[in-house]
Amino acid sequence: MELDNADEIFKIHSNTLGSCPIGSNVRGLLVPHLNSAVAAMKAELSKVTLGQLIDELYRKILPSKSRGLRGKLYGIQY
Repeated sequence: MELDNADEIFKIHSNTLGSCPIGSNVRGLLVPHLNSAVAAMKAELSKVTLGQLIDELYRKILPSKSRGLRGKLYGIQY
């Protein structure tokens, strides 16, 4: 999944009254902060490898036999 901006992740109510000072401004106030949150999330997730996720999966489903098991079962080399 490749998401680049807050609008693709966070849904902000779009049916606001133009006369409402909060409703008519909240989106513009929030979007820069939400975009920063998206950038931080992407940066954090970019550090995670498929190998790490596979290791986590095996530790979760086979806690006592996880070391080296994933490669034997699926022939995965990384």
